[in-house]
Amino acid sequence: MPIILGCESCGKEEAVQRPTEDKSETPVTEEKKKKQKGRDRFVNFLMMGGFLVILFAIVGIVIAISILTRDC
Repeated sequence: MPIILGCESCGKEEAVQRPTEDKSETPVTEEKKKKQKGRDRFVNFLMMGGFLVILFAIVGIVIAISILTRDC
């Protein structure tokens, strides 16, 4: 059932559809929630400076490999 809203200043009326609860939607499974939560945590980690941690780890691995494979 639409709701009719009116504007007092211009006198214009507009019909607005009331949102209904649709029970036919499929519920979100527990597995999707876990994947979403993990992804959100990873993105939050990156936003809080995690990209620097990953960058330093990669640079450290490259330096370690170059030192270990260096000819004496």
